[in-house]
Amino acid sequence: MKSKATTSVPLPVRSLLKKLGEDISDARKRRRISTATMAERVRISRPTLLRLERGDAKVSLGIFATVLFVLGLHNRLADLADAAHDRMGLDLQSETLPKRIYGSRKRRLVVETTHEPRNRSNESSREYVKSGTTLAKRPRGRRSFSSREPLFHPTV
Repeated sequence: MKSKATTSVPLPVRSLLKKLGEDISDARKRRRISTATMAERVRISRPTLLRLERGDAKVSLGIFATVLFVLGLHNRLADLADAAHDRMGLDLQSETLPKRIYGSRKRRLVVETTHEPRNRSNESSREYVKSGTTLAKRPRGRRSFSSREPLFHPTV
């Protein structure tokens, strides 16, 4: 059964493949490489090379890439679908980025202090304490600080 993938190639894609094939043919001729030599270097048959140069959609992408490698044009393949050149994709991605990123809940510990918070007097509030290299909260509970548990002391 025939594949419908090659018969359903959109017209703009067909014209681009034809232009790519013509450009490959021109690059081969500028380097004065015969079709037989080129086919031998790429390890394909001569009719496959001719189909590639006509822009046939049935020729695999791997063969296109190998031909570009033999011609010394393979570096430009990396930029075909590079995210830096995907303007629409970057715009869509920036719309779905989160507004706020929360840290892991396991690292946060709550500390109850008795210092005066803003606009409140003598109420306990939460304060972040440095734990190793991450900011952490002490566990909730009705504990108060003893002299054995120092508050955050910055080390410079």
